[in-house]
Amino acid sequence: MRSRARLLPVVVAVAVLAATLVARFATGSARADVLAVLQGSVGPDFAISLKNPDGSLVGHLDGGTYEIQVSDQATNHNFHLEGPGVGVATGVPEIQTADWVVDLADGVFTYHCDQHASLTASFAVGNATIPPPPPPVPVVIAPPVSAAPPVSTAPPVSTAPARSRAPAPSRGGTIRASLAGTKLTLTLNGKPLRTAPAGTYRLVVVDRSKTLDLSLAQTRGGTFEQPLTTARFTGTKTVTVDLLAGRWKLYSAAGRGVVSLFGVTR
Repeated sequence: MRSRARLLPVVVAVAVLAATLVARFATGSARADVLAVLQGSVGPDFAISLKNPDGSLVGHLDGGTYEIQVSDQATNHNFHLEGPGVGVATGVPEIQTADWVVDLADGVFTYHCDQHASLTASFAVGNATIPPPPPPVPVVIAPPVSAAPPVSTAPPVSTAPARSRAPAPSRGGTIRASLAGTKLTLTLNGKPLRTAPAGTYRLVVVDRSKTLDLSLAQTRGGTFEQPLTTARFTGTKTVTVDLLAGRWKLYSAAGRGVVSLFGVTR
């Protein structure tokens, strides 16, 4: 009887330990925090999609938290998801994978490529619906018009001086904006950006802050302003911008003092 009494606590402890391990492994393998895992894909050809776990294209989702696994298989495309409170994207020049956890509220969401307007699709969440496409424009065929015989006339002689066209903006290189916490750094082709000539630039935004947004604005010489990321966005985003002569800034509207100024010369 004494030996049985001594063994009973040991058996109970082993059973409790085994049940705890099983519960831990079960919890670690389950994804109870998301409603579904969606699969996003872009490239290598001109193709982009977002699919449900059963392989069907996403057309409508219930509001809630989702995991989105993206396979970006092209160096000339990217996968950019936008909608109410959501703005996440892969980079254009990289072949990469991404794993996002996003909260989708009622509204219409769009996923597209920033480089090619034809690569785009939309889906609705919650009570929102996607509006139907506009009706086709009717084609009106005009009756034939008889052509009058040509009249030979001498071209007018212009006495006004010839006007030279403004040169097209040149490729200026790559501007990289990095935001970590409240620290914002700005470089042009790997060097600190203070001034740059007017032209077309590739702007790579690396936003590691979970509470701040980023925007680009011309503060002197124009009224241009473009939001780049939202306060909830974290990741990398690449856009193409035309910088004209004047004073420019890259800043966070949600973070006072998070700003970087630079000038653009003619």
